[in-house]
Amino acid sequence: MTGGSFWRMREEASSSALLIGLGFLLLVAAISTYLSWETSYRSSLARQANEIRLASLELLNAVQSEEIAAKDFLLAGDEAALSAHAHAEETLKGKLANLSALTSEAGR
Repeated sequence: MTGGSFWRMREEASSSALLIGLGFLLLVAAISTYLSWETSYRSSLARQANEIRLASLELLNAVQSEEIAAKDFLLAGDEAALSAHAHAEETLKGKLANLSALTSEAGR
């Protein structure tokens, strides 16, 4: 083996190692990008689920408030209770519309 062929083989081995290293680096970058995107997507789904859960609890609270106001009016015949009933009914409609909007967005 001559001195020139030794250096040429060493250069080729160095080039091959560099290409293998670059390929490995690109693979790691691609996997990292995918995992980052997947985490972001799952976080978005969890946030959306929490918003729906909160809206459904708010709707339940509005239904219970409306029910209490209606019972108060029926039992006491108090006009203030009727006013509270009307207010609770309007709140209920808004909460229901909000929940409907959130659940329709979740289906997309």
